[in-house]
Amino acid sequence: MILTQQNLTPEALLRFFEKHFPEKEWFYLDLYSDEETTHHLRNNSMGFYTVATGVKSYPLEIGLTETDEDIVGEYQVKIAKSLSEKYQMKTVIDFTHPKKPDDPYYSLLFDAGHCFLVDDSDWEETGEFVVLEPWAG
Repeated sequence: MILTQQNLTPEALLRFFEKHFPEKEWFYLDLYSDEETTHHLRNNSMGFYTVATGVKSYPLEIGLTETDEDIVGEYQVKIAKSLSEKYQMKTVIDFTHPKKPDDPYYSLLFDAGHCFLVDDSDWEETGEFVVLEPWAG
């Protein structure tokens, strides 16, 4: 999951992914369509979908789908950082702290490409993340 401060269209995201990550064959999964949208993941493809969050400060959630979950995690970091740099906005991804793997309240926030470890325990109520420290992400 990648949260973004801007409500980007699927078309804009597809162009962004194809330009910045051309090593993958990208496709959009329309979760709200009544039409049959069957896509089969192949070794070199990655799909994405978008969900409106209802949170004003981060209105869009981008989900990725791929055959290997480790690759999804790797691309979440790359995409969150790249979107943050290109659009000069904040993006957020889930994160497991290596020293506290059982604590679920951590995320990484990218602000204009700079990475920060944040506490996300109250984000659903407040729409904000508490910055804890800069992070090499």
